[in-house]
Amino acid sequence: MNLAARLLELRGRHPLQILFARMSLTTALSCLYMWWTSVPDFPLGPRGLRWVLVIRGVTGFFGIYGMWYSMMYLPLAEATVITFLAPMLSGYICDVLLKDPFTRREQLASLVALAGVVFIARPTSLFGNAPAEGAHPQAPHTADASSTGTPAAHPGAGEEPTPAQRLGAILVALLGVLGAAGAFTAIRYIGKRAHPLITVTYFSVWSTLVSATALLVAPLLGIAQDTPPTVGFAGLLPSSAYEWFLLLSLGLCGFVMQFMMTAGVGGERSNRATAMTYTHMLFAAGFDKWVFGHEMPLS
Repeated sequence: MNLAARLLELRGRHPLQILFARMSLTTALSCLYMWWTSVPDFPLGPRGLRWVLVIRGVTGFFGIYGMWYSMMYLPLAEATVITFLAPMLSGYICDVLLKDPFTRREQLASLVALAGVVFIARPTSLFGNAPAEGAHPQAPHTADASSTGTPAAHPGAGEEPTPAQRLGAILVALLGVLGAAGAFTAIRYIGKRAHPLITVTYFSVWSTLVSATALLVAPLLGIAQDTPPTVGFAGLLPSSAYEWFLLLSLGLCGFVMQFMMTAGVGGERSNRATAMTYTHMLFAAGFDKWVFGHEMPLS
């Protein structure tokens, strides 16, 4: 899913455009399935849990947007590593609010992951202003923006991001960590009391509404219109079969991922299910190496 989102960004798509396309498709698939199978409490969910479902939707939006925005200026593996703060933060929140134990061993593992985040993100306050060699991926040949006749002008298309852009991307990614941790906590609180797709639908509907509003209002107010990728509905539809493939892959993978993640985290009150998100790094590092030609520095 994140690979498809990254490739679409390299072709000049803004994260809000990608988010709108993915979440509108997820909403349609979720509602169609729940209507067809007569899921109980469809579409609003159990009455006593609706406020928690709203919290899950709002926090989930910030979680996914923080990840995708950061991918415009950070390598895929690096942006993914920053999100590894979310399981640790979620563990502490659930320990305090839900009384789900966050064991010493799990805390130690989370601190080790945090140390890895610091060394891979390489903040300038610790490592200086010079970016690491090969710190940002080039666009792969299969996603060359020139094939559409309109070269992408943002750093994701092969230009090196400035220190300010890199710092901004890290800060937005950290905001996404807060959102993802809140979403994990809400899902664990809901548990099995609501169908997983009802929880997914709250997330997808909220994300669709927010992204659609931003895409509509930004051109009217002249926000983010000076340099590509611009924010708006213009150019939203795919311009080639390859982009249709990426968009459909993004929507399908996102739908399956959200359903499986919600069912797993909601059905397991310990941190074991949440910790499975660390497997994202295996795919992110592999995609960075074999698709973008970028290897994470070892020193």
